[in-house]
Amino acid sequence: MKYIITESRLENFIFNWLDTEYGNLKKITFPGHEEIFLSKDGMFKMSYISRTKRLYVKNEIWDFVRDMFGFDNDETGELFTKWGNNKFGFRAKLTHRVEKI
Repeated sequence: MKYIITESRLENFIFNWLDTEYGNLKKITFPGHEEIFLSKDGMFKMSYISRTKRLYVKNEIWDFVRDMFGFDNDETGELFTKWGNNKFGFRAKLTHRVEKI
């Protein structure tokens, strides 16, 4: 059976998944306008630098979303930018995939 999902419904589905999996990250703020977000076990998941308006997302999250939904890296970056801005109140203009900070 074939299903057709509109772009907005797919985006909402992904945002709900991200909220469930990563919506309760622990935030640590450093001088220099940097915020680091850690999982409950203390693992780095993302970072936001307000001075440069850039969001950095851990490669394991990025790759999962990109590969699961067939996005390219530009589409994945746009998705994380929109989610981070809405969920955490960032003002990110660009989002990057990173392996570590």
